[in-house]
Amino acid sequence: MKNTEKLTEINVVLTSYLNIYKNKMPTIDEVAEHCKINRTRTYRYLIKLEKLGLIKRNKRTRIKISNGVYYYRCYICKQHKQIKEYYKNKNKKHGIGSTCKDCTREYEASDNIKLYKHNYYINNKEEIIYKNKTYLQNRSQEKIKEARIKKNIRTREWKKRNNEKISAIESFRGIKAKEIPCELLELKIMQLRLKRRIKQIEEKKNGKETVSR
Repeated sequence: MKNTEKLTEINVVLTSYLNIYKNKMPTIDEVAEHCKINRTRTYRYLIKLEKLGLIKRNKRTRIKISNGVYYYRCYICKQHKQIKEYYKNKNKKHGIGSTCKDCTREYEASDNIKLYKHNYYINNKEEIIYKNKTYLQNRSQEKIKEARIKKNIRTREWKKRNNEKISAIESFRGIKAKEIPCELLELKIMQLRLKRRIKQIEEKKNGKETVSR
């Protein structure tokens, strides 16, 4: 679109906004219907006009609070509903979609949307399959890497906590850890602790003897 066409459209939006503003504060839908321009374009033009200070838009707050519970306004049915009545959407401001679940289901179930999706899939079948395949491959590789890192961290921490147990198991050469009786393993751990304690005492004695000399 050329700059002259944009300016003419902005002028049309401004005039239509001012005409409606005589009676009440107009909404985006009312302005778009009045000037017969696409809603998204009218929205952009209204933001530009607001930044220039030519108009004041009717900013409706989406959130309503009652008894400490947050209610969010649906874009289609205009009703305030709880957060559980919306699908999650990370790209949005509040982390939920702009339409409630009921309105979304009705919109998705409409014949026009089904036909559009069917035609789009037929026309772009190979591209969609390739994108899904690559996404799943990358996602699976990322998950495998994350799982390996977590596993390594867990094994390191477990080894630190159970250092005596590992050394006791290693002392029983040729026998699997599951086959070693628990009582025998506990005795071996006690033996290793005693040996370590004796070693520490001997080292202290040797240190004292060297100092005295």
